Amino acid sequence: MQLVRDLVLAVLAVLTPTIIAGIKKIKGGIPGWVTPLLAPVIGIAIKAASDWLGVDLGQFGYVEAALAGSAGVMVREGVDQAKKRYQRGPIKKAA
Repeated sequence: MQLVRDLVLAVLAVLTPTIIAGIKKIKGGIPGWVTPLLAPVIGIAIKAASDWLGVDLGQFGYVEAALAGSAGVMVREGVDQAKKRYQRGPIKKAA
């Protein structure tokens, strides 16, 4: 059961930025400062919805769901930084 719990939390961390991107696309953009506030709320909302539907996502609480949602912001930032680094090209050594 521990493996299921850990996998669900990892999926939740990846799913959160996807949901935020969908909201941005539908709404036409949201301010950048809202994203860190929205991420834990999305984690909690997914946990609440699964509890309401009676779906067992593993034994974790709302705090862990909020943390997993917040981790999604970190995942998105890592991807954004990697994209920026790739677009800049290789690092040139100083002469």
